[in-house]
Amino acid sequence: MEESSHKRGWLTASALALFTLFLSPLIVQVVGGWILERYPSFPEFSANSPAPSPVSCPSELEEAHGILSRNGRDPSPPKVSYSITPSQAFPGRVRATFGWMNPVGIRRASIAVSGIYGYPNPGDDYISTEQTSAATGECWNWYSMIHRNGSQPEVVDNAIDGLWPNQTYCYFASYEGDDQDGWSKPTDIDCFETTWRDDWGTPEYPSQYRK
Repeated sequence: MEESSHKRGWLTASALALFTLFLSPLIVQVVGGWILERYPSFPEFSANSPAPSPVSCPSELEEAHGILSRNGRDPSPPKVSYSITPSQAFPGRVRATFGWMNPVGIRRASIAVSGIYGYPNPGDDYISTEQTSAATGECWNWYSMIHRNGSQPEVVDNAIDGLWPNQTYCYFASYEGDDQDGWSKPTDIDCFETTWRDDWGTPEYPSQYRK
């Protein structure tokens, strides 16, 4: 009698193990499908997901650069330095900071940028009349305007926040001196990569460019 009881217990345990072995994957598949169906906005990207290929945006910088090169009154700004850091205001994106020491005090200055637009900023202005505005995540060519530093008018610095990671942006700089009207000659057109570092967390990409 006792042997029969042990035998039944062993058979029950074996049956339970087989049930778990064969049905667990089915349960996981059904539950996983229910989650994806109920929550279609489940994150598409993880830290290990491949980054979308850089977007090739049409550049309008050359024409504006040519006009300033021919008509600019003051010399071009000295070499502009820049740095790329993770954005605090826009998680998953970057902040590009530009700066230079100008030979004369400025009334105002600008960074002309070509690439995927970060976020609508009332201080930004269009370069080409063919596209006078852009929404975040769209290709655009724009001026990021820089105001005069009252206490140090020769010191020029500007930050463009919310740019997208792993993309290419091109730019040039110019200024309007405080001693005369008109813009200076521009710097050469230069480009930089917004390379995302692994220790910055998970990058964010415009939805229209996601793989």
